[in-house]
Amino acid sequence: MKLYDLPRGAKIKVETFNKAGERIGEWITFHHTDGMYSYCTVDAMPDNNKDGSNVVHLSVVTPMKAVKKGRWVLHYEIDLEENTKRLKK
Repeated sequence: MKLYDLPRGAKIKVETFNKAGERIGEWITFHHTDGMYSYCTVDAMPDNNKDGSNVVHLSVVTPMKAVKKGRWVLHYEIDLEENTKRLKK
């Protein structure tokens, strides 16, 4: 599964850091794709300044995996194993 397969509004669990290297959260929301990249926002960091500082652009081909409980998808995570294989090619 790739990032572009996710439904709008999907929650992605991933650690995010600001420019100073400080951890700012672990949840982002996928909104849509825009060419080769996606438009996602960091949930723990509202864009109060209206400057786009809470926006994250992941590649649309980022390998993803669904974390499920029974048949329900709880959230998505980056598939690190698949991503590592892709980067080694």
